[in-house]
Amino acid sequence: MGFDRHQRAKSDDDVLCPHCQHRNPANYRYCAECGSSAPLLLIDCSAATPEQSTDSAVAQVRPLGVKDLRLQIMAEHELGAHFELTIKRLFRPAMPAKGHRTVKMFRVVDRNVGSSVSSWTTQETYYTEHRYSSGRYSHTSRSVSYTHYRTSGLSGKLWVEDSAGEMSEIHVPQSILKGTDVGDYILCGWSELASSKKIHHSAMICAMNINKDLRYIGDEMTDLNFIDETADLTFMLIIPVAAAVGWFTGSWQVALITWGVMATALFLLQRFKNMANNNSLKAQERPIWELRNAVRQQSSTLLEKLMALG
Repeated sequence: MGFDRHQRAKSDDDVLCPHCQHRNPANYRYCAECGSSAPLLLIDCSAATPEQSTDSAVAQVRPLGVKDLRLQIMAEHELGAHFELTIKRLFRPAMPAKGHRTVKMFRVVDRNVGSSVSSWTTQETYYTEHRYSSGRYSHTSRSVSYTHYRTSGLSGKLWVEDSAGEMSEIHVPQSILKGTDVGDYILCGWSELASSKKIHHSAMICAMNINKDLRYIGDEMTDLNFIDETADLTFMLIIPVAAAVGWFTGSWQVALITWGVMATALFLLQRFKNMANNNSLKAQERPIWELRNAVRQQSSTLLEKLMALG
């Protein structure tokens, strides 16, 4: 009589054999692949507090499980740091702002994706009239053309596990969502900025599916005009100023020239101010791109380690 070989169900508490990297249960004594005995790590407990004291000065603990190793690798490729900026404003004192850049790696546990399709048809009618004046002949022809349009969209969210082992739902761009499957690893980078006036702005700078090499480049948070509320107001004030100049001089040509000169000067000042602010913010967001590029360059090695840990 024969028998069926049943594969043991994997568990997050499984440990890897240090000799052959075979996956074994957490309480194994001998490796099922190479037969070597399970290693025990010796921890010195002589300096333990009375509440933590043990019967012996040395405690024996098992190595980390595959889940702990996987989360440890994910945490090594993450970033979280605060930064400070000085926002230059037009005709107003500079304003301090605080920001935070974040890069996190997630493991996709489940996905809830839906699609939407919309279609419509447009109709165009053309009339052509033919006349012969000498023979008094008149003829009108009519033609109708139809154009069909169809668009489709993808929406949904991912249920992911972060480096702390916690589950959460995240929204990712459609370019990442459409090719992401359960078990894939994704890397997301965010940049946040908050001013002293309680103005908060956040943007996803980049995202990447490490398994499929799907990349998303978001809109860099380099437009800081939302903080300078006086810029638009200043441009509006030059209109009555130019009108007053034209009224005093009695020449609307002078008013137009005055408006053009003032508008050009304000535009250039605001342009240079925005360039300085954007360059400062790009310098703070550069570590996000450096980490993303580093993960992409070593994606094959990284995925080999993560996939071995299930």
